[in-house]
Amino acid sequence: MEPNVSISLDVQGVSVRRGEHLLLDNVSFTAKPGEVVALLGPNGAGKSTLFKVVTDGMSADDGQVIFNDKPVNSWDLGERALMLGILPQSSSLNFPFSVSEVVLLGRSPCRSSREENAKVVEKALELVDATHLKERDYTTLSGGEKQRVHLARVLAQIWDESGPGPRLLLLDEPTSALDPAHQHQTLRIAKEFARNNVAVVVILHDLNLASQYADRLVMLCEGKVRAEGTSHEVLTPELLKQLLDIDVCIIPHPVNGYPLVVAA
Repeated sequence: MEPNVSISLDVQGVSVRRGEHLLLDNVSFTAKPGEVVALLGPNGAGKSTLFKVVTDGMSADDGQVIFNDKPVNSWDLGERALMLGILPQSSSLNFPFSVSEVVLLGRSPCRSSREENAKVVEKALELVDATHLKERDYTTLSGGEKQRVHLARVLAQIWDESGPGPRLLLLDEPTSALDPAHQHQTLRIAKEFARNNVAVVVILHDLNLASQYADRLVMLCEGKVRAEGTSHEVLTPELLKQLLDIDVCIIPHPVNGYPLVVAA
């Protein structure tokens, strides 16, 4: 069966229980090639748990995760690696690899030549503003530099449209260790990949970054989806007071018009 290119990720009624605690409660949302979907919510809302379920790192007690028309865990690992790029919140690597060698690890599932892999590594490093780091020992980098290198590795993995279905890029708080310039750069990259027929799902805490770069926002609170829609639909003073317990003013960006959230 050919994958349904209109939906790359389809999370259907996912619930996760741990003892008496319901970590996720009937969570559903979709992500399509060409769009950036931001998952938002306070600490403890269930974002990280949802990320683990979507990436097949945790089993759901109810519901299922469909990736390109098949349950995510039913794909052959090699095929899945060509379509699914995952950047967790933190990545540990203690070997003294060069930065280029770390990014090259992302090309492991790909059936391309050594020369082609080297070209992709160069392009990915350039994209994340890390070309000047390529010969550095990875273990000597700062936290933000490591985060950018791992982003390059994940991008290199799904660089080509070579898999059996559309690609999906999952980013868990990819801006957490970055300075403001590289925060915007990272989300511009996500937007650029989306324009190349990639579905992007990103967990963010910064409401204004989500407003600027995401096509759709999914707001989680206490394990449930409490709001979903465009930034204009989700980022309202009433809803943010109700879900995040903060008093805000919403003003239009003076250039682009997207909602800016300002503390009241």
